[in-house]
Amino acid sequence: MRDVRSIWGNDHGWRRPRRLWLAVAVASGLCAIAQSDTVEIIRLVRSGDTPPNRPGELFTAFSNPCINNNGAVAFKGDFDGPASGNEGIYLYTDAAGLQRLVDDSFAFQPPGQGGSATWTGFGPPVLNNSDVTLFHANFSFGDNEHGLYVYDGAAVVRIFDDNPLQAVPGQVKPTPPFPPGGPGFTTFPFGASILPLLADNGTAVTTAQFRDDDLNEHNGMYVGASGATLQRVTDTTLSPPGDAGSARFSDLDVFTRTVMNGDGDVVFLASIAQGTSTTGLFQLDKTTMQLTRVVDDRSTPPGQAPGARFTSFDPVFSTNDAGEVAFAGSYVLGAGAAGVYLFHPARGTTTIVDTSGAFAVPGQPGALWTNVGEPVLNAGGDVVFAATFVSAGGANSGGVFIVRNGGTIETILKLGDPAPGQPDARFTGVGHRIVNSAGHVALTAQYIDGIGNEGVYIHDGFELRRVVDESEDLLDDVGTDFRMMVTVGAGGSGGQDSKPRTFNDADQLTFWARLVGGGEAIYRATVGVGCRADFSGPSGVADQIVDSEDLEELISAWGNCASPCLPRCPADLDGNCTVNVFDLLDLLRDWGECPE
Repeated sequence: MRDVRSIWGNDHGWRRPRRLWLAVAVASGLCAIAQSDTVEIIRLVRSGDTPPNRPGELFTAFSNPCINNNGAVAFKGDFDGPASGNEGIYLYTDAAGLQRLVDDSFAFQPPGQGGSATWTGFGPPVLNNSDVTLFHANFSFGDNEHGLYVYDGAAVVRIFDDNPLQAVPGQVKPTPPFPPGGPGFTTFPFGASILPLLADNGTAVTTAQFRDDDLNEHNGMYVGASGATLQRVTDTTLSPPGDAGSARFSDLDVFTRTVMNGDGDVVFLASIAQGTSTTGLFQLDKTTMQLTRVVDDRSTPPGQAPGARFTSFDPVFSTNDAGEVAFAGSYVLGAGAAGVYLFHPARGTTTIVDTSGAFAVPGQPGALWTNVGEPVLNAGGDVVFAATFVSAGGANSGGVFIVRNGGTIETILKLGDPAPGQPDARFTGVGHRIVNSAGHVALTAQYIDGIGNEGVYIHDGFELRRVVDESEDLLDDVGTDFRMMVTVGAGGSGGQDSKPRTFNDADQLTFWARLVGGGEAIYRATVGVGCRADFSGPSGVADQIVDSEDLEELISAWGNCASPCLPRCPADLDGNCTVNVFDLLDLLRDWGECPE
């Protein structure tokens, strides 16, 4: 159910005045700066709503959602009712509303299985920019019990499952009849909070366990697509490139230690046994199926003395369609102990930031970085990372920072800074971060000394803005917990690393919320483009021009705003709960007709 009721009393959703500056491509191909005045939030679904095609039944719970550049949102929903089944995969689009893709009722059967096979459960879906939805699932009364599937816009299609007739790439295909516990795929390590990845070209990557002809257990990583032959990335029978012939991969985990770009090139972190290295990052070229080493624990960090070497790597890293890889690592025998780095296939590896003292903490003279990590990389080479530092006075702090295309370090959010929209609140913690192609960053954050303690925020390249927090009405509900990532430990996404993301290139984000009084809901927020200062006209509503009537409205609201500041104080253009000279300057900057 899409709820677009407005607190302004119209039927266009929830719109809040905001000052957001967005880079917009104009027809000439040049880059202009447009001003945006609104955040529109719509509720896509709420517990208690009726699932599509399930009359008489009610939604009870949802997975965290994901979004693509078209604004489509996918999620898993649980429901109760008298008919068969209790969960399904759903897709919301503006054109069609909320749709059921598949559920575990008798209306659907797993493809590639016999007529008696039935679905028994689904993992959270992943959605790409072609509106293809990937999910893993369990089934019963078929040949084994696990599989990986896509909904391609028309039907559910199998990529592969653990049918004993399914050949394991790189291994000898077993010949029936099969002995009990014979060769073939045996386990897909799927769970409620882990999932495979899906590239924009339809390639999926996952791990699976298998038995060889001698019935020894191994772990492998594989790529596949609808209608394509399953291919091996690597498995634990192979030697890592650049290491001794006796070395073997010993640990592969696609869920928290793998990324893949839009072309299907895979980057993964692996442990190594019996080699000259013990861990490293590796990259697969999907076109050639060649595996190369990005970095391992024999490598010297850039800018460090020759004797320095990496000792470990952060499980959160990122890639983009240019083949770049942003990663973090700890090292010994050098200046400092940790850094964030950017690997380029042609230019090698450069340092984004490290704890050597060579990189300044923005806005903190004399401060020193104490730890840096969890990098996220977007299409333009911007790197977002989390970090802690100690001030010149000895106080510990931290936050989220960005380096835009090799430039200087900028602050996205610093712990202790004021939380936008709440005059006395201060940030105490940060959740997942997602950066889009424009370098805008969406994140969840926690605060104290305000109404509630958590919110969703966007940094638009100039300042941090509130989307929603626990002080605000969400279409007659109040959220008590906000979530913006599907995968536990994912850290964040840059939009081209095939992780499920919740913030797209159109500055739309989707989030899950737990509601006061019980229940859950999924929302989509859109940062609109228009006139932020156009809040009054001849009839008392916006009239697409900033003029004297808007100025009079602002002057009449001068001073501190009543709580909650928004939406009751639309003249508070910068969201600090006070109408003052800064809001006046913003209005004068917007003066005239609004852009289309």
